[in-house]
Amino acid sequence: MENQQIAPDVWWVGTRNADTEIECNPYLILDGDEAVLVDPGSVLEFSRVLESVKKLVDPERVKLMIVNHPDPDIASGIPLFEEAGFRAPLALHWRSSVLMKFYGGSNPHYLVNQNAWMWAFKSGRTLRFMPAPYCHFPGSILTWDEKSGVLFSGDLFGSLIASPDLFADDAYIEGMKSFHEHYIPAQEVLAPVMDSIAPLPIRVIAPQHGRVIVRNIPQHIQTLKALECGIYLGQTRASAGEESFSQTEKKRRRPELQELRQSFEADKAMPEMFDLNTKLMNGTVWLQYLSHWIAKDKKGEESLLVFSIDNLEEINQMRGRAAGDEALAVLAYLLRNSDAAGSWKIFKMNAPYIAVSADNSLAESFRETIEKIRMTAAEARYTLDPLILSVGMLAADQIPATGDNLTTTAVERLLLGRLFCARKIKSGGICDAMDGSESEKYLKRRVLLIEPDDSYVEFLKPAFTELGILLETAADGQELLRQREDQLPDLVISAAMTPVVNGFDLYTKLRNTRQGKDIPFILISRRKDEEYIMRAAETGIVHYLKKPFYKAELMGLVSNLLGASR
Repeated sequence: MENQQIAPDVWWVGTRNADTEIECNPYLILDGDEAVLVDPGSVLEFSRVLESVKKLVDPERVKLMIVNHPDPDIASGIPLFEEAGFRAPLALHWRSSVLMKFYGGSNPHYLVNQNAWMWAFKSGRTLRFMPAPYCHFPGSILTWDEKSGVLFSGDLFGSLIASPDLFADDAYIEGMKSFHEHYIPAQEVLAPVMDSIAPLPIRVIAPQHGRVIVRNIPQHIQTLKALECGIYLGQTRASAGEESFSQTEKKRRRPELQELRQSFEADKAMPEMFDLNTKLMNGTVWLQYLSHWIAKDKKGEESLLVFSIDNLEEINQMRGRAAGDEALAVLAYLLRNSDAAGSWKIFKMNAPYIAVSADNSLAESFRETIEKIRMTAAEARYTLDPLILSVGMLAADQIPATGDNLTTTAVERLLLGRLFCARKIKSGGICDAMDGSESEKYLKRRVLLIEPDDSYVEFLKPAFTELGILLETAADGQELLRQREDQLPDLVISAAMTPVVNGFDLYTKLRNTRQGKDIPFILISRRKDEEYIMRAAETGIVHYLKKPFYKAELMGLVSNLLGASR
């Protein structure tokens, strides 16, 4: 079968044989006098793939070879390509890099996680890499070519049903489901990856196995997002009262976590003042408590603390959001069961942090208690990964004298500034001394994201956390209009269409308030036609992004606006 073009300047350069049990799909991207080879293939197909590539480009023009994951069926042929004159570095995740040396070969490695998850042709055309942990390898990645609209999806969207046809038909989806049920370990790791690619304007999905998808792409994404697979498929199909292997193994490895889970199962109908995941009093109660605490004449030896899991976003990325929720629940469990917990009030803040109001905090054992919590979390007895904890502390005698200018926001910012100072230490740290002006250097403001689509919120959260920005979210603009003026965020990002108060009306209402008129505002929408552009212009909205956009595009704008508004 001859080379086939699947998109402008993107070619399939493999072979198809209906008799084989598994078909592998290498691809070639052309851009001027440069080319990129995606997942070259195994030693078995090397000669045929080499011949196909040479029909399109000289090996010296291949500037990068992408290894979406290091399985032998798509990577073992790389040393042979090197011998044939391919001098390009290998783009791959560091976890894949560790294994590639066992194939031999000497070409350098381009670690995508250390290079901003991107690579560019000299023309400026950019390839972006996206993590797909445990789909099905821990270091699996996807490659997105924005110019062509092709997503090179690795094992995802693949199938083992051989066919002489390169492009998927309506029946392909069933074979795709069967492949993922057996090769992807859990729906828990599959769904977050589907959420991450859903906003992309994908025209073609090019998997390593199976057939190229050009029709009904959203349907394929939603199918995999909801698909039960791997260990969870076994649990679903187990007979009543029968315990799956994975459940048994989890009990054997982590008995403390089973105790934790049982305590959470005791009461699922939590009142609105509690966070459902951690069973702690929620952010609303925390702010109410903080307001009363500020108003007290005598605060005694009480201190405020805020805990963060510094590697939370890494856990979310590599193991899925459920694992991140579990990590927060474990931190809550450790705090509730600490030596001093009897005198502590513990809250789950609106951000992914946990706040503590600690009595008798000047006792000699107080700091030892905090270090014990940090060391226990780092032992990885409760979670698959050790938890790296940082703590910001604020003693009562460090609070400015009570007055009209002292607000919950000011105190919270002091705490968070210290927290982010502590997070600068790679292994986690504690910061208990820093004034307000110094703390502002570590805290990059509060941003409110108004977005009714939960999947889009989860897509954006990690970028804000990485920059140390306190991100608050709401489904509708009315939440912002209810806030006191001294509690308004430093920047607002709003979807154009929200249930009650839309982004256009929200901007107008903000401009009619004393404090709100100076808050930077970004409008985001899937629609950016002439009608919406004119409406934005008439309203006075300057910053308007069309979904989907790159995180880097939004975060660059956020950083510039926050810097200008200081």
